Amino acid sequence: MQDAILKINHLTVAVQEFNKETLLVNDLNLEIPRNRITALVGSSGSGKTTTGLAILRLLPQALYMKKGAIVWEGQDLMNLSENQMRLMRGKKIGMVFQEPLNAFNPVFTIGFQIGEVLKQHTTLSGPKINDEIVRLLTTVGVDDPPRILNSYPYQLSGGLRQRAMIAQAIAASPSLIIADEPTSNLDVTLQAHIMELFRKLRDELKMTILLISHDLGMVVHLAEQVAILANGRMVESGETKSIWQHPRHPFTQQLKQKMVI
Repeated sequence: MQDAILKINHLTVAVQEFNKETLLVNDLNLEIPRNRITALVGSSGSGKTTTGLAILRLLPQALYMKKGAIVWEGQDLMNLSENQMRLMRGKKIGMVFQEPLNAFNPVFTIGFQIGEVLKQHTTLSGPKINDEIVRLLTTVGVDDPPRILNSYPYQLSGGLRQRAMIAQAIAASPSLIIADEPTSNLDVTLQAHIMELFRKLRDELKMTILLISHDLGMVVHLAEQVAILANGRMVESGETKSIWQHPRHPFTQQLKQKMVI
């Protein structure tokens, strides 16, 4: 296995409902290789988004981590204080949420929100922050950065909001980006542009990407490694091309049958 930037050991996340405990993630073990794109693939309710939120310790209040460790460069993130974890978010691990319109604060401009990340995690100040925001928006393929940074989230198209969220996620040059269904609400053309952008982040900025998706067809084109989740359990994992060509588990075979490459 290539050098892993993050190791998930026996992760188990549960929810308590009506005196009954339900496991949303059940004993998950996963290593994320450095400078590669790794995908978590599964249908709705499979535990993939819950896993991404657990890494950042952003689980909804109703959920709790029952056991497990999430190890970053030899340190278990579960042992960090909330202040220490707050410094990890954005600086070491960035997050691209599934729905940018909900993730962005509607009362602040895009530029203000990206600027807050830069103020918290870099030494930039004054006009240099604005210059860096323009550079970031240019990096993610925005044609008119000055207009976008002065816009509010609701004023942008879905594709522009997604690019702005990626710009925010990479603002502090994190080593790992977690991208939760980053193309699910976009048309086919925009999906292709976002996929190409993630390749660019990996190749040019040497970022590691954990891609969360229900779309095995997209993952085949983008990720080198894949883990298949079903009902909270990992049922299959390995090199993406190998799993696509020779799926062993019935659930993986079902996913493949639904996809058109």
